[in-house]
Amino acid sequence: MDDESYDGPYTFTTLTFGADGKFKRVTSVFEDFNFAGTYKLSGNTLEMTVEGITENMNVLKLTDSQLIIEYFFDDGIDEYGDHLVGYMKLECQRIK
Repeated sequence: MDDESYDGPYTFTTLTFGADGKFKRVTSVFEDFNFAGTYKLSGNTLEMTVEGITENMNVLKLTDSQLIIEYFFDDGIDEYGDHLVGYMKLECQRIK
């Protein structure tokens, strides 16, 4: 992992998962990163779909108060010719 711009951990994003299989991501800093989609949990896999694109994430921990997932991605070549690949580990806490 390169650390050229990491300032985390980030605490300005909220993920809301509904019992109806829908989720919403809202951030207070970058409004263009807000989105909604559907999700499905099967064993240790969290499948999330946004605008017809489905991604699978590995669930490392799931309790009543915490969700930890890891995600490897390869987004191909962007418009600038950069190959976007990486790894993210997301640690989510339940808020009321």
